[in-house]
Amino acid sequence: MNEEALKKAQYFYNQAWRFMKCAERCMGTENDDGSIQIIGGSYPTLSTPTMVNAAFSCEVFLKAILILFSIDYKKGHGLKYLYDLLPNEEYKEYLKIAPSSGQTFEEELDAHSEDFVAWRYYMETPGEYQMSPMFTFLLMNNLQSLSKALIEQHLTQNIM
Repeated sequence: MNEEALKKAQYFYNQAWRFMKCAERCMGTENDDGSIQIIGGSYPTLSTPTMVNAAFSCEVFLKAILILFSIDYKKGHGLKYLYDLLPNEEYKEYLKIAPSSGQTFEEELDAHSEDFVAWRYYMETPGEYQMSPMFTFLLMNNLQSLSKALIEQHLTQNIM
């Protein structure tokens, strides 16, 4: 294993974890009036920051895995593109979740592939946006556990 690639994958993992924590904090705990409770204050729902942080976290976790396996990826934010580059079908199967929307995993992934850009710049293209953070949240958590396990596995192999 390339030690430089392992170190870079760890950096990406750590950054993705930070964005994951931001997304979780943006979700907050819902109050009776529909606002959310975050660190002692009551705020309107933070839908845009939630989606931006969750989607970016997914992207960076995927890139951490690709870096770990020395797989080149183009610059961009497309989750579907990065998912398709994963080196092992077992990883893809692990990440598949059963969406509550009734769509297939692949259909949901296609629908959410550009969430980071779409939600970050939604004010530039006004219209209705469908917010369904559960798919992205579940994917984010699965990506976190998969990337962590793969990095730990590579660390163990480097020690031996």
